Amino acid sequence: MDQLLKTQLSRTKILMDALEVAKICDNPAAEQLILDIRRCTNKSQTILDKFKEVQARKKEISEDMDVLANKCDFLAHRTEKINKTVFPNQTFNSSTPLKNENQDRTQEQSTNGLDISPCPTTWDNGILESPMPQSGPSNNRNPSSVDIHIPCIRPLHPNEMQAVPAYMKGRLTHNDINTFISTVNSVLKQKYSIVLLKRKDVKRKFLVLYSEWKSQEQEFGMIGKAFFTANDLLNLGHQKLDKIADKIIQILRHSNRLRQTRVNGKVVVYSLM
Repeated sequence: MDQLLKTQLSRTKILMDALEVAKICDNPAAEQLILDIRRCTNKSQTILDKFKEVQARKKEISEDMDVLANKCDFLAHRTEKINKTVFPNQTFNSSTPLKNENQDRTQEQSTNGLDISPCPTTWDNGILESPMPQSGPSNNRNPSSVDIHIPCIRPLHPNEMQAVPAYMKGRLTHNDINTFISTVNSVLKQKYSIVLLKRKDVKRKFLVLYSEWKSQEQEFGMIGKAFFTANDLLNLGHQKLDKIADKIIQILRHSNRLRQTRVNGKVVVYSLM
C-alpha cells in the first residue's frame, strides 16, 4: 500500500507539471487535458486523505488492543491470587495410598470453616453393610421444584352446554368445547410454569418469553390475573383463532369462564374468571 501511494504521488507531481505546461499552450485541445488532470489530481488527494484516516484509526485500534490486553492480564493475575487465597490446600496427589485416605475420612474435616462428617468406610468398596434410611420430605427444596398453582379453565358440564343458546353453539358439541379447553389449559400450564417463577429460577432459554409476559402484565393491566392471547395459543398450543375457536370463546364467556378485553384498540386479551 505504501509503495502504491508513493507511485501515485510521483504520478500526481508529473500531472501537475503537465498542467502548468498545458496552461501556457494556446492549443484548444489542451483545455480537455487540463480538466482530466485536475480530476485525477483531486481523486488522488481524496485517496491520500482516506489513507491517512485509516492509518490514524489503525493506530487507535492498536492502542485500544494493548490496553485491553493489559486489563486481561491484570484480571487473570487477580483471579489466580483470589483462588490461592480461598482454596490454599486444594491439591490432589494420585500417589497417596488408599489407607491414608480412609484414615483421613474417619476424622473431622473442615473446609472454609464448615465441619463435614466423614463418609462411612464401607463406601470405599461401593457396598453398604446396612441399607440407607429413607429420609422424609426435606425443607430445603429446589426453587424450581416448589409446587406452583397453575391456573386453568374448568371443563364444561353437559348441563351447562344445554343452557347455551342454540344460535351461539350451532353444531358445536360438548366434546368440542372441552377439547378446546384442554388446549387452553395446556397453554396456560406452559406459560405460568415460567411466569410464576422468580427471575433467578427461570432457565436462560425462557428468559425472553418471561420478560415479554411480565411486560404484558404491566401493559395490559393484568397483574395478578391469568390471561392469554392469540399469539400464546398459536405459539404454545398450535391453535389458530378461527371462526370455530371464536364461537367456542363466546360460549366460554357466556359460561363465566373467560373475559375478553381489547387493549389499545388492537390486542385482544382473554383472562380467566
